[in-house]
Amino acid sequence: MAATLDALAQAGKDAYLEMARFGSWAGATIVPVPGSGDVWVRANQTQRAVLERANRGSERVFFVRKADAEADAEVVGAPFVVPSDGEVVLSSASPTGDKYAVVRAKAPAAGSGGKKKQFFVELWEAGTLQRVLATNKQHGEVHGNDTFGCLEWSPDETKLVYVAERLRKDPKGWFDSDLEGRESDIAEGTEPVGTKFQHRESFGEQLTNVVDPRLVVLDLKTGLFSDPLEGRQEAGVGVGQAVWTPSGNGVVFTAWPRSDGRRLGLIYCINRPSSVCYASLDDPAKPLTCLSDPTRSARSAQFSLYGKKLVWLENMTGGPHAAASRLLVCDWTAVSLGKTAEDIPTTCVVDVAASENAHCLTLHRLPKRCWLTDDVLLLDTGIRSQRHLATVSVVKQSGLELLDNVAGVPAGGTYNVLDVHRGWIVASYSAPNQPPCLLLGDALNNEAPVSWTIISKPDPITDALSWEVLKFDASVASFEAILLEPATRSPSGLAPLIVVPHGGPHSAFQASFFLYYAALTRLGFALVLINYRGSLGYGQEALECLLGRIGEQDVADCNRVVTSVLERGTVDPGQVVVFGGSHGGFLSAHLTGQHPDRYKVCAMRNPVIDIPTMLGSTDIPDWCVVEAGLTWTQETAAFQLTPGQLQQLRLASPISHVRQVKAPTLVLLGLEDRRCPPSQGREWYHALRALGTPTELLQFPDDHHALAGVECNAEVFVQVAVWFQKHLAEAS
Repeated sequence: MAATLDALAQAGKDAYLEMARFGSWAGATIVPVPGSGDVWVRANQTQRAVLERANRGSERVFFVRKADAEADAEVVGAPFVVPSDGEVVLSSASPTGDKYAVVRAKAPAAGSGGKKKQFFVELWEAGTLQRVLATNKQHGEVHGNDTFGCLEWSPDETKLVYVAERLRKDPKGWFDSDLEGRESDIAEGTEPVGTKFQHRESFGEQLTNVVDPRLVVLDLKTGLFSDPLEGRQEAGVGVGQAVWTPSGNGVVFTAWPRSDGRRLGLIYCINRPSSVCYASLDDPAKPLTCLSDPTRSARSAQFSLYGKKLVWLENMTGGPHAAASRLLVCDWTAVSLGKTAEDIPTTCVVDVAASENAHCLTLHRLPKRCWLTDDVLLLDTGIRSQRHLATVSVVKQSGLELLDNVAGVPAGGTYNVLDVHRGWIVASYSAPNQPPCLLLGDALNNEAPVSWTIISKPDPITDALSWEVLKFDASVASFEAILLEPATRSPSGLAPLIVVPHGGPHSAFQASFFLYYAALTRLGFALVLINYRGSLGYGQEALECLLGRIGEQDVADCNRVVTSVLERGTVDPGQVVVFGGSHGGFLSAHLTGQHPDRYKVCAMRNPVIDIPTMLGSTDIPDWCVVEAGLTWTQETAAFQLTPGQLQQLRLASPISHVRQVKAPTLVLLGLEDRRCPPSQGREWYHALRALGTPTELLQFPDDHHALAGVECNAEVFVQVAVWFQKHLAEAS
């Protein structure tokens, strides 16, 4: 068996490495060539260097020649790739493209005794490093995450704004030896003595380093750092996502208010109260202006090309963590004239669609540049099982108009906007059997359709898999699943089937390239990725119909999909396994407990197992209450649930079905997970062991909820592949 396991592991490693060679396009910048219609495209790609245990970034540069308005774009790619440094936290080209700013993090040198990273701002011009500024005496860690992070040039290219932690000297305990008998030092300390072990609330999962985020303005002429909100930012308020006003005399940013209770986790949660605010830099004493409805979740403001309009995304607060967003626009001229928030005209351009037949906007944050013209934005949005490009006119207010069917790439699949600049578009495309492509769109002629050029396109992996979207009707709303089938099958002609429910539960699988799933088809598995009712992109009614029905309706939808796939006669009904993470792990446990004879083997990542015991340890206790059909109130926030309510949560949990489980189960946990605490997975593991069900537990000390670390991600794949093949072979 040892040799067999070694062979299975080697096959898994080979399949993973084969698919890991395809990078993903992480961003792009369009830089105009002065005095011509030509542009440079700088495209950034990330790739897993598994043996180095690191994500590797690289930059490719393309020259786009446009002879005249009627000519096709000619793209010339540089014959080399420039590796990017893993120390880069943020980077940004200036509005003219002549200058470049980089924020770099340096780990303490070995033997230096330092504990914290040092951050530097680099200024580049004409390909030369002009200046480096150290930040460690000015502020704490610079935030480059997608929730708070930004690095923006002022319109005149003399200032930068970004987000960093408030500078905080190491707090002291009462018995720290360097404080004994030194009252003068104690008096001069910036943090009160005795606060060394005081709890400081962060913004939760993957944002534990974000506690007191502040805006930082760096004056490039003087080299001085300043807090533009000093004296105006209330204690406990988090800020981020800053952009300069068109005149450069102020900033617009997102503010997350202080909570009277506890801070709830923010990542993946666009239902948290937040506001789009404006701060004048000309008058530091002028109060902040809240531009959005303070009772909503507003975020991600962007100015139009000529600065006349300001748009932002908005969601309802409370309820499901994710839902379709509204797009609002306000007249910036009214703001610049000093009108009060009540007198500033604000219009909803894209509203939330109740019906699944209407297009909806599913975005956590707007692209940094997304304006085709001063009136039209280009965005990407998830609609059902695909992600589309769509234009939005803030003048016509006609909703989303989809742009699809790019010549040279297959129909369907997933598009993402990377950059938009004065009629040029850079986007990526992928599908389950098409690794990510880079596309250039020419929209310079407003009267003609967008003309697309494929800049980079890896060969499709049609020799590994084929795919299709399956549709299912239901009383409240329809739902879908994406079926991936391997090109190579066993002698029987029937493939083992991996059932994959997504997490959330209010997220969705979209028909894009999945490293894991492409590699699993290479090993001969078929997979079905299920967008059960409650998934994002099917309308608000479908999304909300799952509330109070988790563990029942979503389980029934998954089981119905599996029955339909088995009826096709291409998969082996005796070799059905289940693999999910987070809410997908919750469903994996439920499926093996409620249908023990159908699901032969199980693997789960950071699952929800027992909702009542999760309440006090997760960063999203509101999820436990809302998804079970209760209301999140001050009383539930204080964990004052009645015995009947606790029983309701317990009955919705997989642990209530654990005695029926027969499937050998692999439990995979990230010990830094703040969302679904490791204690949840351990509870399932210990229960299965006590009941004599085969189980194994793997714990990854440095990984979070997504288990996305390079070493962890690769190891998890091989462990899961071997677990499935080993136990299916033993059962046959």
